[in-house]
Amino acid sequence: MVERDRKYRLHKNELPVSGKEIGESSQPLPSHAEEINRVLYAISDAVNSTQDLDELYRTIHQILGTIIDVTNFFIAIVDRHKRTLYFPYHVDTVDDDFTPLTDFETDTSLTGLVAALKKPVLLHTAELHERAARQGIWGPVPLIWMGVPLLIREEVIGVMAVQNYIDADVYDETDLRLLMAISQQTAIAIDRKRSLEELKRSEETYRNIFLNAPVGLFRVNPVNGIVEDCNDAMARMLGFVARHECVGHYSLKKACFDQLALQKMEEMVEREGEIKNFEAGFLRQDGTEAWLRFSAKIDNYNKLLEGVSEDISNFKAANEEKQKLQEQLNRSKRMEAVGLLAGGVAHDLNNMLSGIINYPELMLMKLDKDHELVRPIKAVQESGKRIAMVVDDLLTLARSAASVRETHSLNTLVDDYLSSHDCRMLRSRYPGLKVDVQLSSIRPNISCSAVHVRRCLMNLFANAIEAVAGKGTVAIATANQPSTTHLSEQNKDNPGTEWVALIVGDTGPGIADKDINHIFEPFYTRKVMGTSGTGLGLTVVWSTMEDHQGKVMVASDKDGTTFTLLFPATGKTINSSSSDNDPQSLRGSGQSILVVDDEAQLRDVAGTLLSMQGYKTYQAPSGEEAVAFIKRKCVDLVVLDMLMEPGWNGRRTYEEILKVRPQQKAIIISGYSEGEDVRACLTLGVGRFVKKPYSLEQLCIAVYEELAR
Repeated sequence: MVERDRKYRLHKNELPVSGKEIGESSQPLPSHAEEINRVLYAISDAVNSTQDLDELYRTIHQILGTIIDVTNFFIAIVDRHKRTLYFPYHVDTVDDDFTPLTDFETDTSLTGLVAALKKPVLLHTAELHERAARQGIWGPVPLIWMGVPLLIREEVIGVMAVQNYIDADVYDETDLRLLMAISQQTAIAIDRKRSLEELKRSEETYRNIFLNAPVGLFRVNPVNGIVEDCNDAMARMLGFVARHECVGHYSLKKACFDQLALQKMEEMVEREGEIKNFEAGFLRQDGTEAWLRFSAKIDNYNKLLEGVSEDISNFKAANEEKQKLQEQLNRSKRMEAVGLLAGGVAHDLNNMLSGIINYPELMLMKLDKDHELVRPIKAVQESGKRIAMVVDDLLTLARSAASVRETHSLNTLVDDYLSSHDCRMLRSRYPGLKVDVQLSSIRPNISCSAVHVRRCLMNLFANAIEAVAGKGTVAIATANQPSTTHLSEQNKDNPGTEWVALIVGDTGPGIADKDINHIFEPFYTRKVMGTSGTGLGLTVVWSTMEDHQGKVMVASDKDGTTFTLLFPATGKTINSSSSDNDPQSLRGSGQSILVVDDEAQLRDVAGTLLSMQGYKTYQAPSGEEAVAFIKRKCVDLVVLDMLMEPGWNGRRTYEEILKVRPQQKAIIISGYSEGEDVRACLTLGVGRFVKKPYSLEQLCIAVYEELAR
């Protein structure tokens, strides 16, 4: 064997070390111990100086080249879980196949042999040829082969090996011991570098997940609430375009507008060190509100509150809208229940009230105005009218009060009410009241029941006066309201329709928050029942607007309350009417009238009133007898009650009459009826509708107009 005096040549592929060629140094050759220490130090330093594992492998190759021949060199890494060997670094002048091995304990691989034995191996030419003969070597057979295991905590993580194809004596036992001496440090260096790279990859993966997560992730200082770190999703939740604008600048503590929730959250963090599914509201950077749901925990290492958040603003808004709809549904059900009760008794009540109101009127017509009974009779009549108003409210609530829709000007309806006797009497009781009227609607026509709209205005006006205790200001206004998506939903049959607003406001103390959601409920009132109200005023308003496909809106604070009623506008023109005539001037001239009603008292009242007006009257107690009468005798007009149980109702009766007298004139009398039946009669040819209980004036006008039609 040729003496090598520790030559540091790399044969064909010489690698530079510290910028010099191997063997060029003029310094004295160091001892083995010094060589080992130098190599160990260089390998340890390479862990910190190299950028990645590939560079570390190259650096180790260069460092080893200063003490042994590394012309043919490789590092193999063992994956014990997958039982494979793979070669992240290899330099070889002959072999170019470094395919990973799938069973590192196999005897067919020298590298696998070292990994299995966990010991260094030096094989010379004869041993190598012997193993090759029994297929114990993969690839080309070298003249000499040397490999050492890379051990960490007694576990093989890899193999480092050198080989030579042209010099069988290039390595000896000294080289093997030298290579083994530095293998431990090499293994540590490789393992540490792998751990650092895995940590770096893990941190990068975590950071990418953190930054790109669809939910909000954050670290917050629990003392001052400053956001120390967050991802883009969290920044967007708080109204920032980029996270760097939020980090270090935004304080959740200062931005929280829900102070009660903030206090609870701080108490939970202090007591338990964490919060779970906690909801609170915050002001975004742009001043808008955001509702967030938190789950977070104090990190014991950095003492920051770390967690996840979810923007529930849309969910919160949807839930509030759902609750409002549920409240409206519950209110509708309650009013429907009261309405069913009202509808069930209204017909009988109105029949009885007709006698209470009409008989006093007959008596007053026969008495001198100075008679001692005039005053008590008028009191009885007035009481009957007030009872009738309550029944009318119940029927409006039930949406069963038969009514005729006509085109009216909302401005005119307001003017008529403000100049009415009722309004003047009400205002006269409050001399300190100021009424501000602004009728600015330029397209005020609506299709409505004038009686019900007037009742709505009367209720709102009376409530406003009571709210200001008769000493403040009540404002009444009309205005045009353009169509919006939300309003179009109220009138789906005519989307895009414009609206006319009736606005009644006051300068009172406002409505308490606990009451605002209940004011439209039946009998929910702050008034003294039976003294200043029935508890149905606002319920009538709500029900009337529902029946008119309109909408009621209310706004209230410490400065007052404003009610806004929105009616769909109509382009129809207003019909002229002769209803302003004095009943005494509308006397008949002997025309014949058939009064049809199942109540004898009501037949008698109507017949007597009409007879006193100069008409010739006949009576029929049922629809069947009325048709039989018409077959025998012609009459100029039929006054027909709508409900006549158990026989034919007014609609069926009129249909049968038309078969006998196709042009028969008629008016409908009803206090309670299905709207469909009333509308059907009007379509068939009935000219007028009179609501029970009626006055002499109302009956005379309807009869006069229908006979003149």
